[in-house]
Amino acid sequence: MVQWLSGLGKKADHPMYNVEAAQQILGDLPPDDIKALDEISENLETITATPDFPLVDRIGVVKLVDETGQVKAAALLKRFLREIRLKEFERRTLWQGLVDFWKNVSHSYRACLPELEQARKPGAPPHPEHHLIVARALRALATEGKLRQMRYLQIQPRIWEELATLYAAAEKDNYVADVIKAYPTDLLPTNVRQEFLRLLMMDVAAPDSAPLTELELSARVVGRMSAGFVLHGAPDESCRFHSISRTPAAPGDGELTARRARRCAISVSAVPVPSSRKSSIVTPRIPRSPRNVSAMTIPSPRKWWC
Repeated sequence: MVQWLSGLGKKADHPMYNVEAAQQILGDLPPDDIKALDEISENLETITATPDFPLVDRIGVVKLVDETGQVKAAALLKRFLREIRLKEFERRTLWQGLVDFWKNVSHSYRACLPELEQARKPGAPPHPEHHLIVARALRALATEGKLRQMRYLQIQPRIWEELATLYAAAEKDNYVADVIKAYPTDLLPTNVRQEFLRLLMMDVAAPDSAPLTELELSARVVGRMSAGFVLHGAPDESCRFHSISRTPAAPGDGELTARRARRCAISVSAVPVPSSRKSSIVTPRIPRSPRNVSAMTIPSPRKWWC
């Protein structure tokens, strides 16, 4: 706590050195949403790269810039989904701006985590903002992955790895189920497990050829129903989808062989569990033909393999 308080009098070498300065700069954003979001992304990138940011200021500024950028991002996503007369280069420009924003949001939040751990004394409880930062970073990664699905592109191994790294740390410290409200505008609370499952379950839905509006609707349904999905740390025959902790890739479908089960890190159910049966396992009613995806690296300090 003393180390954290010692940074209160410092000032970072950045125009957005605290929340008040960031508010002034964000008040002068260009009226064009594309240009505004580009500026916001650049600010997030430079904030992350600036050393010696007092922790309380870094967290406050990143949260403010993130929340401001989401208003612009929502407007651009609406255009991307609904304006059918957009030229290809215009659609690509919209998409790239959204991807860059969410990538920088995740990176900015994840940059806060080592500083939080450094400031935390042994045996002390986590920083009050810690779980919120992890949940927001996971959601940003999931949104970045969803945007790649909207261009019918493979989700990069980097995204799977970063998701897994965050979840592994959360499970190690036993806060994956702690209830939080990720954003003031969210209608429902969430937790780290639910945010981790967003992109996994979207990939399980196999959105390889769905229209853009259906992809966005699926993502919203998954986000709303994520509390009902089952997640196991060991292979389970009643959970059809699984991730192998070797090669970073998407969750795979199919029967677990004995050899593969020995390397299994996560099993997930593809069907939401009714609210009255959330402690039980539901076997998904899906085709039994396997998909040609197999694994996701789980760089965890503990052994998840069974």
